[in-house]
Amino acid sequence: MHSILRMIAQNYRMKWVFMRLCRHDVVGVFMRNWDEAEERGDSACSAHADWTDAQRVAAHLGIPIHHADFVRQYWTQVFSEFVAQV
Repeated sequence: MHSILRMIAQNYRMKWVFMRLCRHDVVGVFMRNWDEAEERGDSACSAHADWTDAQRVAAHLGIPIHHADFVRQYWTQVFSEFVAQV
């Protein structure tokens, strides 16, 4: 897992350098779209672990990162609409 994160970080590091050379401010955004507490059974996806990984990548890139919680909006505007169409 760490080698994958390192590869991703290196790729983004190159993009970050380019963006900085073009005088752009670069920040990371972690979007939480699903509430695992509403899942039943063993959840393979952990938002906490994902957030930790995102923080590590942002630290490696030397950029700030923000946490955005879109659980309510995703449920009402995406998931509910999808279920209604099925």
